[in-house]
Amino acid sequence: MGSNSLDKMIPTRLGVTLSKKFGNAVERNRAKRQVREIFRLHKHRIQPGFDLVFLVYPGDFGYRDRERQFLQLAAKAGLLGVVSRAHPQASD
Repeated sequence: MGSNSLDKMIPTRLGVTLSKKFGNAVERNRAKRQVREIFRLHKHRIQPGFDLVFLVYPGDFGYRDRERQFLQLAAKAGLLGVVSRAHPQASD
């Protein structure tokens, strides 16, 4: 995994997938929205030039649980880089 100037121009993209066994459509869509929002809020920390695919498993997980899992996986994969100053501010 080398880093060159071309990698910095290509944005990191996210794909979210899960099984129909996950639950009903409302639960599946909510889980996908949560993961996409977590990615949106933290993409400034993730190195550019990667295509990420997250397989979301069923379980009694809230937003904070999924966020923690997302960040742990990104760190384990070595994707968390230097924090950019150009990132959206989360409103409380």
